[in-house]
Amino acid sequence: MFIADSNGVINYYNEMWWQISRVLPHMSGESAWMDSVRLEDRPALERAWQKLLEEKVTISAEFRFKCTQQNGDSTIDTWVLMSAYPDKTPDGEINFIFGCITDISSQKWAEKVQSERREEAVELKRQQENFIDITSHEMRNPFPPFCSALTKSRTTLLNSLHTMFEEK
Repeated sequence: MFIADSNGVINYYNEMWWQISRVLPHMSGESAWMDSVRLEDRPALERAWQKLLEEKVTISAEFRFKCTQQNGDSTIDTWVLMSAYPDKTPDGEINFIFGCITDISSQKWAEKVQSERREEAVELKRQQENFIDITSHEMRNPFPPFCSALTKSRTTLLNSLHTMFEEK
């Protein structure tokens, strides 16, 4: 959980925020938490945060912190789902921003594993279809491979005989 002022500067984080983000308490400040976000995810998060400040609307964003975590034997990215809600004054200005982050790292890891397995299954299916195509072609036209093998054997035999007669 976190609370930010009307300018979007986070001035309170609870213990769970520190555990998930690994942003140390002495690192708090205007951009300390944003600096701890993976570079690939920052532009989208910054746009969402700006939307919150400018349009004064609730936002929800998924992003990764730079820190990683252990999941069994694997090291995985720290993914979070952040929701932030502006508390408005009677005249519609932002009084403060209340938000929370939820650790969704295990879910993202499971989605990644599922995607990898799906890609593997598609590749295995493609290989199986290629094998069936080749086998079906050979069943419809069984003679070309035999003819090719016979031609190679005949050439080899003739070359051997030619070499034998030249040596005598």
